[in-house]
Amino acid sequence: MLNSNFQNSGLRQKVDQLMDILWSGGVNNPMDSIEQLSYLLFLRLISERDDEYASLSKKYTRIFSGEWTKFKWGNFVTLTGDQLFDAVRNAIEKIHELPNLSKTGKLLFERATLKIYDRPTLRAVIQVLNEMDLSEHEGVDMKGDMYEYLLNQIATSGTNGQFRTPRHFIDLIVALIDPQPNETMVDPACGAPRGAIKQYLKGKETIRIDSSMPQYC
Repeated sequence: MLNSNFQNSGLRQKVDQLMDILWSGGVNNPMDSIEQLSYLLFLRLISERDDEYASLSKKYTRIFSGEWTKFKWGNFVTLTGDQLFDAVRNAIEKIHELPNLSKTGKLLFERATLKIYDRPTLRAVIQVLNEMDLSEHEGVDMKGDMYEYLLNQIATSGTNGQFRTPRHFIDLIVALIDPQPNETMVDPACGAPRGAIKQYLKGKETIRIDSSMPQYC
């Protein structure tokens, strides 16, 4: 259960804002949205941790040094357009090769790729993430609650329409079924009845919708 600190910290509003930005920018699958946010958050957090450790010990070997300096989070904040896209994509796809990265980090990024193709959307996401206060609130680490809230978006995403069947899938199904007059169609997983409507439109007035059937859609 999410605690009141998370609700009052402003992070929930920021997460909602990020999900809306991604949806408007073409990242329509909530699982892809969460994946992309996770990659970007990891880049920010590991960059901040790198700075923190370097400030505590002069003997610490920075993760983002030498040729890897360009993948540091702070470098993304000022970029725009193709420069930002290329920099973030390279970071996500190559950061698993960092020599000082933990095994967990290497596993996380092994097959990672950037799926936020719209450049203004990517910049907007970077800016919101950069503004988020991820510090502890009253001794509570907000990041765990934030991820729990993100995962809850998958369970509730059906109400927002993110799991709609792609139109080309519907067209293929209707073509394969080839509905005929006097046939009955059942869609037990019906949400928005796009498949039923498509079948009806294909047959026009030759296919009758039985008004005596229970209306679940």
